[in-house]
Amino acid sequence: MKGLYQKAISGEIPNFTGVSDPYEAPESPEVVLETARESVEASTAKVLRALEVLGFLAEDTLELAPEDEEAVWRQLEAAGRLKGRARPTPEERTA
Repeated sequence: MKGLYQKAISGEIPNFTGVSDPYEAPESPEVVLETARESVEASTAKVLRALEVLGFLAEDTLELAPEDEEAVWRQLEAAGRLKGRARPTPEERTA
């Protein structure tokens, strides 16, 4: 993987995002990280929680601040990734 940007800049790799192909922000991202305002730990926790909710990791292995928990669920709903899944109540999460 090393040297991909050099190859893209030299033209060896066409349509390379950020070099010869423009970056297009997603319309409905599953997770939004505000790295200028939150710690690395908070950003990491948001990603891990989204992976839990989507079923890629075992659930309830970490705790998020309530506002971050809300943000993760809201972003996943907006992205259409929950498919009818209901948010657990605070009591359900701690049970």
